[in-house]
Amino acid sequence: MEAGTVLYCDVKLRVGTEVFPAHRNVLAAESTFLSTLFAGQFAEALVPIVDIREMDLRVFKLALDYMYDGSCLVPDVSTLQQLLSVASVLQIDALFAAAATALDQSLTLDNCASMLACADQHHVPQLALRAEAMARDVFVDVASNPAFPASSMVALLQSNCLNVESEEQVFETLSTWLKGQVEPLSEEEHLQMFGLVRFTLLSQDFRDSNVMAEPSFSMPRARNLVLARVPGRIVGWPNCRVATSPRSVQSPPRRFFRPRHTAKSSRGWIRVLQRSCSCCIASHTMGGKVKTFILGATTRAPL
Repeated sequence: MEAGTVLYCDVKLRVGTEVFPAHRNVLAAESTFLSTLFAGQFAEALVPIVDIREMDLRVFKLALDYMYDGSCLVPDVSTLQQLLSVASVLQIDALFAAAATALDQSLTLDNCASMLACADQHHVPQLALRAEAMARDVFVDVASNPAFPASSMVALLQSNCLNVESEEQVFETLSTWLKGQVEPLSEEEHLQMFGLVRFTLLSQDFRDSNVMAEPSFSMPRARNLVLARVPGRIVGWPNCRVATSPRSVQSPPRRFFRPRHTAKSSRGWIRVLQRSCSCCIASHTMGGKVKTFILGATTRAPL
């Protein structure tokens, strides 16, 4: 039985302008959302056509293929991330798990920022942990990306382990990230972010020049933030001097380390197969770019 087969169909799903004949029992068995919709007191329980709104048609077709056939062919990582989102909305647990595993296996420097955003949005802790570990290894490259999630930026700024040459790189990376935000952060959010920079680890020359040139530090509250953390005077801020405080002295240094992840995407053909009692995921990459993902049902091999 396939989606679109008219025989015995008892419901139609409409996505945009396209209508898909389907079978309630098949959809309800795979999707908790649709099962609740069909069985509850909602109007969709009785109507012949159910509208699925705000969903990409191409990605919905992949989810429908999975619900009927137990497998689907996904062309790239971006589509795979969208499929995870659809699986989350429709509550297709098996597809969500398969897509999450495939994404976890496809993590690279190039997609680390978008993977973190995806993991943060859809609550995929394993993917988030691996992506944050990679981001710590290549902090400057990954965290400069405006798509890098704010929550992950905060987590990394709080970390004692960043693979950077100096705290100056931390400040510059944060500044680049803030300037790249499509929706500018508030003054309070800027202060919270910059408050995680370890100003005592910045050189005096850097504080006098680069920090002074940062637009955020034209605000009195931002200046006070720095003055509360470093001893002495900042050039260009006349009559501003603070004594060395226990807090400024005890600012812990970052523990720099060699990266565990390669800074480049993997090369050549790679086949990854993840088996469980309900699904398998195979991905093929060439030249560092994902060619296809095959998400499909399987059974555990007998012991």
